[in-house]
Amino acid sequence: MTGARKLIRDRSGDLQIGVLVHEVFDTAWRDLEPALEAQPQSTVEGARVLLATTIVDRVKSGLVHPRILHDDAIGVVKSAYPQLSITATYLY
Repeated sequence: MTGARKLIRDRSGDLQIGVLVHEVFDTAWRDLEPALEAQPQSTVEGARVLLATTIVDRVKSGLVHPRILHDDAIGVVKSAYPQLSITATYLY
């Protein structure tokens, strides 16, 4: 199990929140993955964990709109890894 999946499982809490987090994570990861194809595994795993952490933290703070969660999480990863060519749409 990757660090991101373990983080989601451990921190999501109830089942309904876990389902939301998994769905948003999977959608956002599909959008980010092309930008990470040629990156070192440490960068890929760091981006996955940051994406998961961001989504879980936002849900725990009360944000539950899937599109906003998706866009916010992609924006956080884009800010943390400016060298990546992330073409997915996001709010920031």
